[in-house]
Amino acid sequence: EEGKIALSSKEEHISVFDGAREKMTFSLKRDAFEFFVRDIFVKLNKSLKEALQKADVSANQIDLVILTGGTAHIPCVQNWVKESFPTAVLSEGKKMESVGVGLTYFSKNIFLK
Repeated sequence: EEGKIALSSKEEHISVFDGAREKMTFSLKRDAFEFFVRDIFVKLNKSLKEALQKADVSANQIDLVILTGGTAHIPCVQNWVKESFPTAVLSEGKKMESVGVGLTYFSKNIFLK
């Protein structure tokens, strides 16, 4: 998790694992991370295509995409969203706070009916 967070803002990160018996150091590079997660985007593309078909809309008809949560900080995720919704405005405001706000509204609707 530490490496993923670090690679969101820089190209390389040195991660230290301090185990019970020994200490290990790893060099993590963004391009290697993106190589390992590439299959996720194949699945995302399939899911997006299915969702757009069910909604009977095209990606160009989407005018706003709200990026939320920690994964929204990852550059390859941001690039995928931009490529998938070329005409949409990307709301990249308070990515982490929006998760809490959404959970608050969700909880209100469930517990305070």
